[in-house]
Amino acid sequence: MRLTETKYFLSLLLWISSISVGFSADLADLYRYKCESNDAQACFKLGKLYDAMSQSNPEKQLAPTYYEKACILGVGDGCNNLAVGLSDEHPQTLHLLQKACTLQSARGCSNLAIRYAWGHGVTKDPRQAYRYYHQACTLKDPTGCYGLGFAYLKGLGIDQNVSEAKRYFTMACTMGGGDGCSGMGYLYEMAIGVPRDYARAMQYYRQSCTMKYSVGCTNAGDLYRDAKGVKKDLSAAKPYYLKGCRLGDEEACLRLKKLY
Repeated sequence: MRLTETKYFLSLLLWISSISVGFSADLADLYRYKCESNDAQACFKLGKLYDAMSQSNPEKQLAPTYYEKACILGVGDGCNNLAVGLSDEHPQTLHLLQKACTLQSARGCSNLAIRYAWGHGVTKDPRQAYRYYHQACTLKDPTGCYGLGFAYLKGLGIDQNVSEAKRYFTMACTMGGGDGCSGMGYLYEMAIGVPRDYARAMQYYRQSCTMKYSVGCTNAGDLYRDAKGVKKDLSAAKPYYLKGCRLGDEEACLRLKKLY
């Protein structure tokens, strides 16, 4: 079983999945009119409309223009979304995420934390990562709460504290973060700070998988494969590995390949 530290690509996928789909020309016209009058939220929403377009649509390239204006007008999520579209090494990426977090963008704080946790475009700094995860969690971002729980569990940038890890994993899970639910499953499976309970571990892993967190799916499959709390059943493990693989977990793909 695995407990994964939040990675930048996962945060990006979660952010993309939160963007509303569909494009309404009338709505775009309304947002454009308001944006021209310096309505910050209208600029941000217009950026999201363009961002939701398919990669093949050339108008998708208009999204950063409106995110930038929203950012200038004080919308933190506009700064964050603009930064996410840039490379790690781009000179403006870190500045934009810092501004996003200062403007109370929960996702901006989480993305900033992830960069410091993994050293993406900055020097790896667990203490800074902890600081920004804490701010993101305070702003009710599940990724931030999970990152905070992981930091407490592993003692990254803060003294190790299993009770605090459990508390923040629970918060993340309650907020709808699949990573947090998977984290709780891991604690029960490995008997870390709680009695070993494979049934509860499976419950949390399934919940995590339902929330489209790939590692949660893989871990649920592993319980069936390894006969932990359930009868060994590779046919029951397959759907979890398949979903985990489709959601981007390479380990799930490898497990699936072995089954076939």
